[in-house]
Amino acid sequence: MVLRLTHNPVFAVRPIAIGAKWPNTLRRSGFTLVELLAVLGIIILLVGIVFVALNVVYNNAATSQTRVALDTAHGLLVEYETINPLKNAPYYSASVDSTATLPLPLPDPKYSLTGVAMADLLKVPANRSAVEKMASNTIASVTAEYPLGVGAVSYTHPVPLDGWAKPILFVGTGGLTKVTRTGVTGVSTITAPTNRPFWVSAGPDGLFNTHDDNVYSFEN
Repeated sequence: MVLRLTHNPVFAVRPIAIGAKWPNTLRRSGFTLVELLAVLGIIILLVGIVFVALNVVYNNAATSQTRVALDTAHGLLVEYETINPLKNAPYYSASVDSTATLPLPLPDPKYSLTGVAMADLLKVPANRSAVEKMASNTIASVTAEYPLGVGAVSYTHPVPLDGWAKPILFVGTGGLTKVTRTGVTGVSTITAPTNRPFWVSAGPDGLFNTHDDNVYSFEN
């Protein structure tokens, strides 16, 4: 048997010139740092957009819930007037200092008038029944001292919560005083256009002295 060697170009070893590089037959795998940073930036942008959208939806829902709470509280005044003249109530013409504060755990003096009003409004059976039917997560117990000063007594009364889980505030015809307003120098007093007592929510920031996000019952 005679073996013959034949030239196969497929397996032939080709000469490499001096300084030449072997051909790179492997494809590059993975991402560069620039590509990773670009993807990360897009993800952060999308998360930011979703967060803003959810925050808008939340605040819209909270505002709607707040208006329901204010409308419910306003209904207490209307129901009270079917039995007693509201103008004869001792809290009717009172004002509330929007900046009044006391060190915790003392009761918030801003809510003293709210406590007086709720104590009187809940004497009406229909009002008491309406408050008792409210869901537990939409109402809070507020402790108020009145009259303020020596001999003050602490009372606890249920008060509707706004959409940001804060108690709404009762204000007499004297208005909500020391309120800062955009474009207005100094402070203002907010009163109802109908010259009647009203309720107010402090809005998302929880501050009654800022007018930018407060929600008033007379706006419903």
